[in-house]
Amino acid sequence: MADTGCFCLILHAHLPYVLGHGEWPHGERMLYDAAADCYLPLLRVFRELHDEGIPPRVTISITPILMEQLADDRFKDWFPRYLRERIAAAETNREQFEAWSDGHLRYLAQRWADYYQGLLDMFVNELDRDILAGFRRLQDDGAIEVMTSAATHAYLPLLHEDGSVQAQVRTGIETYVKYFGQNPRGFWLPECAYRPRTDWAPPAEVVKPDGFTWFRRGIHEFLAENGIDYFIQDAHMLEGGAPLPVDIHYENSLGKLWGSITRRDEPPRPACEKTTYWSYFVGCSFADYPPVACLIRNPDVASQVWSADHGYPGDGRYLEFHKKHMPGDLRYWRVTDDRNDLASKQPYDPEMAQQAVRANAGHFVGSVHDLLGAQPSPYGRLPVLCVPFDLELFGHWWREGPEWLRQVIRWFHDDQS
Repeated sequence: MADTGCFCLILHAHLPYVLGHGEWPHGERMLYDAAADCYLPLLRVFRELHDEGIPPRVTISITPILMEQLADDRFKDWFPRYLRERIAAAETNREQFEAWSDGHLRYLAQRWADYYQGLLDMFVNELDRDILAGFRRLQDDGAIEVMTSAATHAYLPLLHEDGSVQAQVRTGIETYVKYFGQNPRGFWLPECAYRPRTDWAPPAEVVKPDGFTWFRRGIHEFLAENGIDYFIQDAHMLEGGAPLPVDIHYENSLGKLWGSITRRDEPPRPACEKTTYWSYFVGCSFADYPPVACLIRNPDVASQVWSADHGYPGDGRYLEFHKKHMPGDLRYWRVTDDRNDLASKQPYDPEMAQQAVRANAGHFVGSVHDLLGAQPSPYGRLPVLCVPFDLELFGHWWREGPEWLRQVIRWFHDDQS
């Protein structure tokens, strides 16, 4: 069967530094929830697929801030306490539901207790409390790839000094090497924020224009000279929009510079021919560093997954995020419908949710296959469909997300095109 194209799934994991800064509402509970809802479940899915002989081939971006928190001895000591508290809450709920003679809710409470007990066993006994080591082993086996990001998740184009951008990039790489034992190939630009090389000036609303400009290097130059092979961009940077340049010379504005990008081995193309189904090289010269590859987010396919209104997470069979039972904040209801009245939510049914997982995974795989098959392949280049997501969508906001990914990866593995 002829190759249809390439599918690139990227999961970006980031949390601010919350460890040791209180519990709630914006403290370290955020980190514990993400580890229990997302990092461990996804790690389990990837490990099990790998053991079945199915390499997940997912790219995961982990920011240095998150790496340092997951590697911190305080997290390794405190996270099991959080899991035991969740187990105790589920057992309390189970006793309450049993007193109410509600067998279904009692069953769901037991599922929660078993779930958190399984995570506790996995974290303490299987991973020796080291989540990063679990991802590293998968990468060393060639099953996944891990990217790095800027040191403090800074918005790089707005940093005043180029030395600050360089420090963010280099520290991000050094942190990655410390925990993964090799140099990263990919770099997640925080907020996908990019600027090209050009003369810049402060915006008029900040500093009164006086005609003074200075040269700023493009973000891709910092990546290239530090050995990075690729980064990710959102669709509007490629397809157009209304850029707001801070340069007083329009001919050097963001839109003009980005629109001039072409591949070295292809004839120039009109700007309207640029598409999110191709990857691009970004660079001006081979003298000091090679160009860096840029993969573009496909907005239509991405919204099919992350949108609660129009995407899969809004399916009425999935677990409702907002309605929780006290004590314990555990969830026992399904989305049911798109009304905002939480009182109308119906009890969660795991079997119904699993049916939705298979249906939505099948729809997604079919959509990707059809979209790639409909794209041209000029110069022998296969189309590329890149969809990056916040990793925390899978498991935290969308409870069934990890199982959906498991099914998607299995079916992609079976699709020889």
